[in-house]
Amino acid sequence: MDFLKQLGSFVAPVLLRSETGHITSTLEVVYENGRKMLHAQTVNYSFGALHDVFRAALKKAGVPRQNPATVLILGYGAGSIAQILTSEFGLTPQITGVDADETVLKLAREEFNADTVPNQTLVCERAENFLATQTNTYDLICVDLFVEAHVPPQCQTQTFVNLLHQSLSKNGVLLFNFMRHTTNGHLFLQQNLARVFTHTEPFVMHLGEADNVVWICRK
Repeated sequence: MDFLKQLGSFVAPVLLRSETGHITSTLEVVYENGRKMLHAQTVNYSFGALHDVFRAALKKAGVPRQNPATVLILGYGAGSIAQILTSEFGLTPQITGVDADETVLKLAREEFNADTVPNQTLVCERAENFLATQTNTYDLICVDLFVEAHVPPQCQTQTFVNLLHQSLSKNGVLLFNFMRHTTNGHLFLQQNLARVFTHTEPFVMHLGEADNVVWICRK
């Protein structure tokens, strides 16, 4: 039956499951073009277009060659980034995945096999609270924090960016995903990143009506 639904998804998306999230109101597990994905009401959250964006950005940043030992994923979603690192790149880092929506993490476990990712710990907490209370440093930090198509304002502030800088290891790399809806919509975040990171580079991919800009940052 799943095979038939997967096959039919090349004609039109097939809804498998719908849940009401604690932060995002609509969460849908779908087959689309043969791929199982997690969607919010208006955007893809995991294993769709944003999966492709992060795969490309991680390669651009040289992450497979860097082979990070420790990884922090803020905005874990259904586990796209973790799957790219482990299943696609063949890396074996210690992964800490943080997501504020417990329904998202439930779907990650039940629909996308998140619990099978080796050396991984999942935490249900707001990213800003997690960063403010933890003391570890990470070789790779991926920030994919969205409510629908928008990064929460508190996750664009100088305080938040300073916490990211503090949590990144000396030779580590930060990838911060952002959707640029207007010409100047990304400048506030860009300026805050540039104040503390010695290297900031935009990696841009065009998706529909907005550009995805993944900021690649190093100390």
